[in-house]
Amino acid sequence: MCSLSLLQVQSIETFALATMHIVGLAYCVFIVVSFYVYVPKIEKFLMKLCETVSEDDDAQTFIDEASVKALKVTKLVLFCEILAANFASSVIPLAFGCLPFPMWTPDWANSTVIFGIYWIIEWLTFNYVCQVVNIFFFSFAILVIINGYGKFLNVRLSMLVSTKNHDGYKDLVKCIVAHQKFKKMIDDFKEIWGAMIGILYKIIVIIIGTCIFNITKGEHKLTFRENLMFYIYIAAMVLYIYVPSYFGDMIYSTSSQFSYDLFSSDWVDADMKHKKAMIIVMENMKQTVKLSILFYDSLNLQLFQDVKNLVYF
Repeated sequence: MCSLSLLQVQSIETFALATMHIVGLAYCVFIVVSFYVYVPKIEKFLMKLCETVSEDDDAQTFIDEASVKALKVTKLVLFCEILAANFASSVIPLAFGCLPFPMWTPDWANSTVIFGIYWIIEWLTFNYVCQVVNIFFFSFAILVIINGYGKFLNVRLSMLVSTKNHDGYKDLVKCIVAHQKFKKMIDDFKEIWGAMIGILYKIIVIIIGTCIFNITKGEHKLTFRENLMFYIYIAAMVLYIYVPSYFGDMIYSTSSQFSYDLFSSDWVDADMKHKKAMIIVMENMKQTVKLSILFYDSLNLQLFQDVKNLVYF
């Protein structure tokens, strides 16, 4: 068997890169389709919760009950850790075709045909095909976990969707308190099952918040800038989840754009003048945008202000 020539290697690399782009694009399209299939189901579930809301519900009792339900799906959560890790580390490189070419070739793969087959098996079958299967379980896990935390979400939604005696500051305080209790439960899981459950939780929060936005969107006619602000805010959080996951922790020290945690509130440390200014901004926004952004606490004032300044320049 003769060794591979430079021209043969270049041909294989060209074929590999083209295949990677095609498969990556198909995978990303599949993710988008899956998202739009499951979001209506989640919206329906949330709407049902909203119909049974009671303002006197005891949040701590519901959190305790939710914890018991969550324990029943710990095996699924363990599986989701692996899926979320693969998901977070593959979407961006798949979309741009930047996964590395194999750094070594086994001795028996010293012909163009054999090497091509080896590459396809290694990089497509064991990676991309498994990812396509994983996305089904990932989407299903979102529904299961949302149902597991259903009663707690019921309490939280009652704080957000209630139009009686609406007070932006009080709602914000309630949300931060509820978020801290919920985050403690997530932290307890992270200590046992690892950090990837935290990423999964953040993805769920983004999806639920988007559902709330879609549910309330029909009640108000939003301006172009209000829509733009909401989606930029969403995009910023998605980047916070996926970019550090792929490039590593060094991004925090090398880029000021990712120097703050979107899920760690700086509200407590802000001065009163800053707090009042942000409340006025939130109160002047359309209700649907305000409710959706309030859901994403602990509210990061710096990010909120950066997005506001970008949109309302």
